This record gives sequence, C-alpha cells and structure tokens, in this order.
Amino acid sequence: MRAVVFFLTVISAPASAGTFCDELWLTRNQVFDQAGYCFGSTLGKAVFNNADCTTKNPVLNSQARQLVDRIKATEAANQCKVNTAGRQLDVPLLEQRLQLHDLPIRDDTESACIGWRGPDIPLFAGRNSQTMSIGAIRSGDTILSAHLSAEGWDFVILQRGGQQVALGWTPGIAYDTDSCESFAG
Repeated sequence: MRAVVFFLTVISAPASAGTFCDELWLTRNQVFDQAGYCFGSTLGKAVFNNADCTTKNPVLNSQARQLVDRIKATEAANQCKVNTAGRQLDVPLLEQRLQLHDLPIRDDTESACIGWRGPDIPLFAGRNSQTMSIGAIRSGDTILSAHLSAEGWDFVILQRGGQQVALGWTPGIAYDTDSCESFAG
C-alpha cells in the first residue's frame, strides 16, 4: 500500500458525464484500494485485482474520509451511475493512473496547450519531484488540463499524434504564446 496525499475541493458539473463519473469512481476507490480494501464488485476486482488487499473494513484517516465524502456528494449531484458489474472504466491511461501517489480530481473545465514549444518537462506520480517519473512533456505535445491544480502542481494528460500517451503531475506550467502554438478551452 502506498502513502497518499489528498487535496480536497468540491467539483461541479461534468465536462463529459461518462468519463467524469468514471474518474470520480476511480479516485474514490483508489483511496480504498490504497487503504487495503478487498473489492467485491466485478469492476473493483477488474481494476484493482485485490492482490494486496487486507480488509473489507479499511480505516481511513480524516483527510481520506473527507475526500471520499466530497466525491460521493459530487457523484450524487451529477447522478453518476457507474456499472460496477462491468469490467472497464472510461478513464484515459488507466494503468498509469493506478501508479499515482497523489490522486487527481476532475475539474468542470478543460483547456489545452496545442503544440508545446518549451523544453522537455518530466511528469511525476505525485506532487513531488522525488516521486517516480512516469512520462515527459515533449516538443509538439498537446497538454490537456482537466483536473484541479494543487500546491503549485498541475495534473496533465499528453497527446501525441492525436493519441493520449502519458499523464502525471508537473510543477505549474506557464502557458503563453511563446510556449504553445495555440490554445483551446
């Protein structure tokens, strides 16, 4: 089980209901997985595999409990209904998401830097350059931002050639006309 740092922010209306709700479900259940929870649902077992589970009644610290409660409230407000009898989630780069130490929270806005012109920038599994590097922003990449920033860090998803190829945390990036060919959102 990994140590996880949480940040708490209420999320409003979804940008895309399926992906938005699936991401909320994933983040909420990552909290439980990292606390040792043994999943009973088909989806929980498919995503988290129970290989390192230890309990059906994990104890969450107050920060984790608050995060779970806020995500549940957001799921209810957006009438999220994830099919837990299924085996898949509509979440980009799921395997990479499962490597994260700090869990990203989907925002109600999206933006993109299209055609990054800056230097290569590493992406990390958490909001700390001492966590594992899990990718890098490279020249020409499209940098998608659809998650809340926290503590001076941004969670981004990268596209190359129209395909999502990497994700992770990076220290806040200043997007301007010198660093991006164009902007969206």
